[in-house]
Amino acid sequence: RQCVFAVLRVVCEQAGAHVVQAMGRQFVEGFIDSAHEEKDPRNLLLCFWIHAFVSRNFPDETIDEYIEELFDSCSCYFPITFTAPKNDPYGISGDDLKAMLRACFCANVKMAPEVFPFLLEKLDSSVADAKVDAVHALVACIREWGADACAKYLPGVWKSLKAQVLHSADDLIISTSLLGIR
Repeated sequence: RQCVFAVLRVVCEQAGAHVVQAMGRQFVEGFIDSAHEEKDPRNLLLCFWIHAFVSRNFPDETIDEYIEELFDSCSCYFPITFTAPKNDPYGISGDDLKAMLRACFCANVKMAPEVFPFLLEKLDSSVADAKVDAVHALVACIREWGADACAKYLPGVWKSLKAQVLHSADDLIISTSLLGIR
C-alpha cells in the first residue's frame, strides 16, 4: 500500500493537478477507497498529503460530490494519539500527523459545514488532547479560509473558546484557547 500512495503523491507532485484532474471522479473514488481504515503512520502521512491535494486542486463540481466522503475519510483519525516507538527508524511524530490532518481539514472551504461542527464538538469533549488539537485545527481553518468565509461559525467558536478559558482547570487548554481567541 505504501508504494501505491507514494506513486500517487509523485504523480500529483510531478505531473501536476491538471493530469490528476483528468482522471476525475475515478481518481477521487479510488483514493478514498484505498485510504479507508489506513493505520500505518507512514501511509497516513502520504494519504493526508494526497487528501489535501485533491481537496485543493479538483474542480468544485467534483469536490462538491465527494465533500462529505473526503471529510469522513480524514475526520475518523481525529484526535491523533500516535506516539512513535523508541528508536523509530521512520522519524514520524504525532505532531507530523496532526499537522497533516489539519491540512486536510483546511484544504477546501467547502468542508467548513462539516469541519466546524465536528471540531466544536471535540472542543467540548473531556479529552484534553482533543480539545487542544481542535483549537489548533479551528485556528488553521480560520487563517486559511479567512474571517468572511468563517463568519457563520465564529460565534460558536467564540462561545466554545470562552467556555474553555473560563471553566477549564487545565492550563494547556486555557492557554491554547486564549491563543485561539487572539
